Amino acid sequence: MGSHGHSHKRANDLDSSWIDPEKESKLHKALLAILLPLTFLGVFTIFVSWPGGNLQIDKGIFGYVEQSEFFTVEVQTIEKYDCISNGATQDASGNFSTSQCAHISAKLLTGPNAGEIAKFDVEPTIVDFGIHSGDKVSVASIPIETGNDYIFNDFERTNGIYVLFAVFLVILFLTAGFGGLRALLGLVITFGLLIVYLIPSLIQGQQVVYVVGGVVLAITALVLYLVHGFSLKTGAAIVGTL
Repeated sequence: MGSHGHSHKRANDLDSSWIDPEKESKLHKALLAILLPLTFLGVFTIFVSWPGGNLQIDKGIFGYVEQSEFFTVEVQTIEKYDCISNGATQDASGNFSTSQCAHISAKLLTGPNAGEIAKFDVEPTIVDFGIHSGDKVSVASIPIETGNDYIFNDFERTNGIYVLFAVFLVILFLTAGFGGLRALLGLVITFGLLIVYLIPSLIQGQQVVYVVGGVVLAITALVLYLVHGFSLKTGAAIVGTL
């Protein structure tokens, strides 16, 4: 009985000796002659249509007045007291159940009044969650006739976010190497332009096609080359996408 043998090769293992490097280089340069002007056109479009500094967003949709400002404070003292919170129950005698609220005194760490003491109250949900002396929290400052009124906004989570992001970067590098980091950088560039340019420009009423076209032309070549590498195959994919 005769024997029959065959082998399977991955695409990366196939013989590429038939490819003429000189012709490949010329073709890639021809694609770059198309891509570079389009990319520069996109960058120029973004530059000339960059949203001005007069962007106004109604803070009322977040529950704050237009003059609200946000600062970081460090809790100094906590004075708990009984209060009637949302969802309180009523007994047969008509008395409402009480919960623990708290008067907070905190030192301002940011803003023009840094070092001064801000006073505000927190609801039972915050007390139950756990707020302690030394905690850093965010407060909203609302101007009133006698000065500023401070309202608890949220716990300060910046350090925790930095730690989680660092852990994420390490895991990403261990699992995907530099390719994963390049892909993440591409996402950062894309979403960065969306947040600081595209959305503000649309809010200001600029032409949708003009603004979106500028973003697409500016980042398509940059991001795809960054993620997939500088090659003819990537260049052809970019031209096909555009």
